[in-house]
Amino acid sequence: MLNPGLKKSTVITLSFFVALSVIIGNALVSEAAEPFQNPTQPTIPTQGLPGFGELVALIFTWSLSILGIVIFVRIFYAGFLYFTAGSNTARVNEAQEKISNAVLGAIILLGAWIILYTINPDLIGGALTLPGV
Repeated sequence: MLNPGLKKSTVITLSFFVALSVIIGNALVSEAAEPFQNPTQPTIPTQGLPGFGELVALIFTWSLSILGIVIFVRIFYAGFLYFTAGSNTARVNEAQEKISNAVLGAIILLGAWIILYTINPDLIGGALTLPGV
């Protein structure tokens, strides 16, 4: 007989799910019998998507734009701090440090662009095509 610790509602719920799984399983097996006789290979839709080289160029161009905006905002914010510092030398030094860090970031960004342009100008222009990829 049933375990006395199980409630009647638990037994009914379990019975319902077992019956439902048997019904759904039988329906899936009967419908799935035909497609396996003539299987088709799944394909990956690639129409309209950029290739790997174009994707690298797009990501690099996008990141250059975002980093350029971030550098501009940092310099603008540091300039605001510099003008509002008044005679407080600690805030003036902090603002000057932020400006120099932003300029250093811009130099590094320009250096990365120059290195990639030297290696392959197509990486920067977005017209890169890699044969066989």
